[in-house]
Amino acid sequence: MPSKPLSNSPLAVALAAVFLWCCPARAGDPTPTWEQLESRGAAIAGIDVKIINVFDKSQPESKYWFAHVADFIHIMTREEVVRGELLFKVGDHVDASKIHDTERALRYSLDIARDAYITPERVEGDKVWALVVFKDAWTLGLDLHYGHVGGQNRYTFRIHERNFLGFGKGLLLSYEHTFERNIEQVAYFDPQLFGSLWTLNMNYQKLSDGKARLFDVEKPFYSADTPWMVQMKVTDFLETLTLYNDTHSVYALRNHDTIANLSAAWAYHVEGTSAFRIGAGFVVSQMSYFDPVVYRPGYLPPLALQDHRLRGPEVTWELFQGGFQNFNNMASIGRSESFNLGWDVNAAAGIYSRSLGSAASGPFFSASVTKGWRVGDDTLLVQNGGVTGRREDGVWRGGLLSEEATVYNQSLPYQTLAGDVRVDLALRPDLENWLYLGGVDGMRGYPNHFEAGDRRWIASFEDRVITPWSLWGLAQVGFVGFLDAGAIHAFDTRGFGKTYSDVGMGLRFGNLKSRVSQVLVVAIAVPLVTTQETKHVQIVVGNVVRF
Repeated sequence: MPSKPLSNSPLAVALAAVFLWCCPARAGDPTPTWEQLESRGAAIAGIDVKIINVFDKSQPESKYWFAHVADFIHIMTREEVVRGELLFKVGDHVDASKIHDTERALRYSLDIARDAYITPERVEGDKVWALVVFKDAWTLGLDLHYGHVGGQNRYTFRIHERNFLGFGKGLLLSYEHTFERNIEQVAYFDPQLFGSLWTLNMNYQKLSDGKARLFDVEKPFYSADTPWMVQMKVTDFLETLTLYNDTHSVYALRNHDTIANLSAAWAYHVEGTSAFRIGAGFVVSQMSYFDPVVYRPGYLPPLALQDHRLRGPEVTWELFQGGFQNFNNMASIGRSESFNLGWDVNAAAGIYSRSLGSAASGPFFSASVTKGWRVGDDTLLVQNGGVTGRREDGVWRGGLLSEEATVYNQSLPYQTLAGDVRVDLALRPDLENWLYLGGVDGMRGYPNHFEAGDRRWIASFEDRVITPWSLWGLAQVGFVGFLDAGAIHAFDTRGFGKTYSDVGMGLRFGNLKSRVSQVLVVAIAVPLVTTQETKHVQIVVGNVVRF
């Protein structure tokens, strides 16, 4: 007669209960979250860094010959570069917000990772060992980009190394042909200047019609509890500015624009992931116009050219709430995308003064508000609004009020439904800030710059299908169908003009290995409301994703 199983005997049950009470099983326990570890008062006992090459050997795509070649050529990111971005150290008590801020810094500030995350590797009592996983992206690029939207072509030939010798420094040489000019560019970017949290960005562009220069050195707010920031930024542009209407070039004139800003800010109140910040700065803005040429008289009102030289102090205020959450397949494909569900409010106000070298005296201001909401389990809503303006010679100029709302819904399997609405209202805008309706602005079934004005609205809807198919592990394949609609208020009219609309469909390819989370679109767009200049079907090719 077979013996009775021990597991069913009363003695075994009692012994098992005593054993589990005295020595709880560790292997089956779920790994605690950083928030749970913070509530326990746990401390960081150690930090391990794991860097994964471009092609992860544990993934199927690593079997291809080019994967082995790419991993052999690629210089992996050095461990000290990753550690230089960490906002916590051994001995610190666990701060979940700092750990999540570090994850975002590794993904976006360094700009050399496909992904990065930090997990509790081992927990013993009130001690935790953190594991930092950094997935290298392919950063050495010999790129040829081609884009076609609004009936015009653009292409770029670029040699860039975003992770020079694994140190996280960026070098760039490029030649670009845009809708308006040719650009030769050399640039350098350093996210850890001299091993610190300071950043340096230098850029020089030789234009077919001028030049452009940028110098930007900054110690930014890396997290909610970063105590202070400092920035010095100078930009200088000399180019030919072209103004359009009805798809035609109407005016062309030389434009020299110099902007300099020195600013500093302090976090005067920090509570959890929220921070209130106040700052001060000095702003220099100088704009000059030269030698206007009229190509098509009567297509636009006569230009009222006015140079300006403005200098003055400003004060700033910011409310930042860190409520970041990660999503997938929203704007991109196959990438982790971080959206802030907290408030981010920025405001600045100042006064230009003749005593400081301005050609005119008067106040100026700017403000912006961004916020995201998660609506249920499947919907994300993001809004972004802003306003700016200045007063010169008793008149408000350069005014712009913009509001944009974007919604993503993933209630359908393998699909993302995306909608976007944008409204822009301009008041005596500077020439370089005129509003247009056209392909490059979101009306994909129409040529670029086919109507100009000072107020507009544009609405777009897309059904994005994300398939599990990939091309050799390099690009993930998707499909898209879309509808665009919009209208603009012309300068010389009292109301909005005709409402235009288009429909289209095509393919989307998500870049899986490069640091740049580009989505390549190949689509056809058909205008539903046409004029003599807008009756042709448009072919859309390139990285033209707006939302």
